[in-house]
Amino acid sequence: MDNKEILLEQYKVFVQTADDITARRLETNKFYLTILLGLFTIAGFLNTKEMSGYFDSYSVVILISVIGIFLSVVWYMNIESYKLLNEAKFKVIHEMEEELAYACFDKEWEFRKGVDSDNAYPRFTQIEKFLPIAMGIVFAFLLVVVISLKIFI
Repeated sequence: MDNKEILLEQYKVFVQTADDITARRLETNKFYLTILLGLFTIAGFLNTKEMSGYFDSYSVVILISVIGIFLSVVWYMNIESYKLLNEAKFKVIHEMEEELAYACFDKEWEFRKGVDSDNAYPRFTQIEKFLPIAMGIVFAFLLVVVISLKIFI
């Protein structure tokens, strides 16, 4: 096997690992979204009249809100980590393509840049980061409402 064949095989493996990272990233997003929506649902259920007699629902909802905010921050950090990993992987892929007959990813990037400026084209990570921010805001709002109700009632 000559160097070109070895490079091509390495390239195939490396592109596959980049795809695997993307799939893992989507699964991680589903995990956090499911957990946070579940926490929000539990907080709503615990704050009903039927449940208020069993325990101090305010304290539990405050705890759930803090956990929700914490998980939103961790989720955001995970997204940033995956972004950095993908950037590194694609730098390697682009470098490998310099030795191949056709640089697919470089050409794709060139076409995208020709159509969109960096500011006009929302990257997936920018869109993806919206969800943990939104969920963090929802849990922060819930925390403020519950604390306010406890203070003023």
